[in-house]
Amino acid sequence: MPSGFSFSLLRLFCALALLGATLADGEAPETVEKSDASKEEAKPSQSVLDDADFWIGTAPFCKATADDCETFDLKFIREDSTGNGAKCWTGKKVLCQQKQLKSEFVTSSNNELVVAVYNVDEPSFSEEHNGQTERTCHIPRALLNKYPDLDVIILVGLFVGGCMQNGQSKPPITMGLMLTNYGFGQASTIVGESARGITETNGGVVIVSRWPMISTREHVFANYGGLDRFIERGAVYGGINKHGVIYHVVGTQLQSGVDKENIRLEQAKEVANFISELELPSSHPVIIGGDFQTDYLSDKPAAEKLFNTMFASTMPAIVSEVRVNVDYQSNDLVEPGKNDQEWRDYALFSNRHLPADQATLETSLFTADKDIRYCTSAVMQPTYVSAGAMTCASDKTTKQLSDHYPIIGRFTFNTNEQSAPMQYRHPTEQPSYTNETSSTN
Repeated sequence: MPSGFSFSLLRLFCALALLGATLADGEAPETVEKSDASKEEAKPSQSVLDDADFWIGTAPFCKATADDCETFDLKFIREDSTGNGAKCWTGKKVLCQQKQLKSEFVTSSNNELVVAVYNVDEPSFSEEHNGQTERTCHIPRALLNKYPDLDVIILVGLFVGGCMQNGQSKPPITMGLMLTNYGFGQASTIVGESARGITETNGGVVIVSRWPMISTREHVFANYGGLDRFIERGAVYGGINKHGVIYHVVGTQLQSGVDKENIRLEQAKEVANFISELELPSSHPVIIGGDFQTDYLSDKPAAEKLFNTMFASTMPAIVSEVRVNVDYQSNDLVEPGKNDQEWRDYALFSNRHLPADQATLETSLFTADKDIRYCTSAVMQPTYVSAGAMTCASDKTTKQLSDHYPIIGRFTFNTNEQSAPMQYRHPTEQPSYTNETSSTN
């Protein structure tokens, strides 16, 4: 992925100059966001798909069609000249609804936790147009259809907020909203969002849960190098109550660059110190997951050094037929010219806390269930541009959803003797999902 940081100052100019593009050139839906489920009860969040309706089309010159619903993985309901806002002078608005999942969620036993780690590859449009809007709209339904037993999702590379996050919808259709509508209504803060400056971006890591999240904290790395100085990388923590059993999940993305191993080691020390400062009971399970920017297959010693530095477990057994989660041969979103076949994303358990009785990792050649077409080149357009827009110079069609495949960690713990839940000193903050700048992953 190109870094895009040479455009740091250009972003502000371009964002102001082109803020008013439309959906056929980038038109956004008007929608009403739902509130999160209560964080006080140890029950899973409930699906609210019956109310997950979105109007696409911006007055006065509305250009929306039924096909726009499918573009963003929504179901067409009807068209109207007014919708839920101002009347169109020309054209129509369309009412779309979030699609149903194939089946109900599968709930594993209370002593099991199923965690997805997914780098969704969502840079800002000032850096590149790589289908980040269309792809991230399709991810929630595809991921939950493929893995209906997920408890927790660690999203990495979510620098803008996912889906229709272009500053024009009121409010936008974000990945957070879509996941909430499907029943994943609990989330941590997005690491680094509150710490970033005007030329910096958040760290792009957030933890999303089906179960009540009773505490969240974050740590922004003090060690970094190269272009990562413009990214507020760090680690984010979420305490999760699954039917009375407390799980602690830490998500991170380490320094990028093949020559930055020493910086990654310093960041791993910061992750270890961050976990220590949380003062989590040793009788509780702690999961550490994310993109460690290190390939286990080609550089196992470097990966294991990171594990040891974070006081994490050894690599769990990979039980899937697919043995890589970054694969140039099967995934046309992997950067051209790289013969990457790597395992770069991880879900481990902490050796300083309750050890897992069983831990496995798996992945798959995960794709959308239909082709996705998106714009790949729109010069001086730092906002969403559709594949059919006049300002789109080239486009691409693919079923791939990211340049990484998600990895799934399945953990079983003996939680029968877990001590009483700790008293949390840092209550949960509400997730924003509304960031305006981003970075590559």
